[in-house]
Amino acid sequence: TGTLRSVQDLVKVAFSAAGIDDWQSRVQTGSDLVRRVDPQNLFGDASRIEEDLGWVPKKGFDETIAEMVAHDIALFGRTV
Repeated sequence: TGTLRSVQDLVKVAFSAAGIDDWQSRVQTGSDLVRRVDPQNLFGDASRIEEDLGWVPKKGFDETIAEMVAHDIALFGRTV
């Protein structure tokens, strides 16, 4: 989408989709946990495929993550 998202953004959406609002109490964060070799900012750019093939994404970030969580919950037969 060309939109920069953080791991924290993904965690917030995923936990919310699972019905958990207090994700901070369940996830450990800290600068000492960041791998120094990883690039700081990566994001996709679909402009070329849109230009060449006319393809545009049908779902946004939040909807995609929510569907993934719903699938995993259904797969494992559990709810929160």
